[in-house]
Amino acid sequence: MPTRIGTWANENQDHGETGTNIRYRHSKGVLVPYLKLSPLDNGQLPIHSLRFGPSLDKFQTEYALQGFLLKHGYEDIQVFGSEMPVIL
Repeated sequence: MPTRIGTWANENQDHGETGTNIRYRHSKGVLVPYLKLSPLDNGQLPIHSLRFGPSLDKFQTEYALQGFLLKHGYEDIQVFGSEMPVIL
């Protein structure tokens, strides 16, 4: 089953092979670009890093995401939190 991964990709950028996989979905009144990925031979998605946020608790979110990735067999995945502040 393909998985939807969010990306900040721009169709005018050079994305190599992934450029043909850019799709768009509607969310909260805006179009959101995403890549449609399929698992590799080992059953995992080709994830090298993960960026999240902004979040009210950056450290808790990072810890939870790292645990989730490890539980599902993803080792050595860099997890980055957004530097943007949460505005309430």
